[in-house]
Amino acid sequence: MSENLFVKRNQADNEELTKIEIVKRVGVREVQKTETHYLLDFSDGAVASKLLSLLLLDKYIDFEKSYPGIVNLHDATDLSQNIVEQISTGNKQVYLTIDDLNTHLGQDITTLTYSHYLHFTANSLEPTLIETKKLIDNLSSFKGDDFFFSAPYIQSLIFENTNSNNLPITFVKVKNSYNQDTIALRIQFSNGTLRYNDISYNPPRGKIVL
Repeated sequence: MSENLFVKRNQADNEELTKIEIVKRVGVREVQKTETHYLLDFSDGAVASKLLSLLLLDKYIDFEKSYPGIVNLHDATDLSQNIVEQISTGNKQVYLTIDDLNTHLGQDITTLTYSHYLHFTANSLEPTLIETKKLIDNLSSFKGDDFFFSAPYIQSLIFENTNSNNLPITFVKVKNSYNQDTIALRIQFSNGTLRYNDISYNPPRGKIVL
C-alpha cells in the first residue's frame, strides 16, 4: 500500500526545493504536483532513508490533508476477531483516553510530528517515545522484536474523532494476516464507531526489516 503524504508547496522556498530533490534521490516518489501541494509516496526505499526523508520534510507536511491517508494505511478490520479474542484473554494494555497515554509518556503526543515515534519492545504493551533521529542512529540494534509507529498516526485518530482527545484506545498483541506478530489498536470513536488498526512500523508487513 502506498504511503502518501501531502507536502505544502512553496516555489519561493529554496530550502524546501532542495529537500524535495534530496528525498526523491533516496526513494520518495512524486505522485502529483499542484500549485499548492506535492503528493509524495514514502513507501519505497530503505528504512533509514524513509525516516530521514520524513524528518527533512517534517515542517512542510500538511497533516490535516494527510491524516485520512495515515488512518487508512493502518486499517486492519480483518484483525478484529483476533483482537477481540486477545482482549478477552487479558492480552492488552488499555489507555482510557489519549490524555492518559500522554500521562504515561510524560509528553503531549498531540504536539509531536515525525520527530518522534512510539516504541514497543517485544515483551511490553506499554510504549515509550523515541526521537526519530535516535531511531535512525540505532536501527541496527533492533532485532525485529521491536515495533514502532509515528506520533502523527495518533494525531490522525484524534482528527477523525472531531479533534477530541476523549478517545478510548487499547493496544493488543496479535498475529497479522501474514501470521506475523504485530501490535494492533482497538479504537472507540465518540460516534460509536470501532476501528481496528495494525500499528506496526510497516503495515501490514510488520516489523522494521533492515
